[in-house]
Amino acid sequence: MDWEAFAEGVWEAVSAHAWDAMYEAPDGSGWTAAVGETWAGALYGVEWNAYGQQAVYHFDTVEEQTNWFDNVVAGAAA
Repeated sequence: MDWEAFAEGVWEAVSAHAWDAMYEAPDGSGWTAAVGETWAGALYGVEWNAYGQQAVYHFDTVEEQTNWFDNVVAGAAA
């Protein structure tokens, strides 16, 4: 996989609001996570915070993607 092309596709999808689910921490910290699919069909997860730090994740299955999202949301809510 061309990681650079994948990451570019992720940010294009995020910019176009083409995510399946998004979670923003209710504590006002600015932490946000989203999952979706790029235009090329790759499943992704992304998280970023108010300091501009970003992380992009690639998933092979919807189950992996869903588990990641559920875990990061549960962790943020704790």
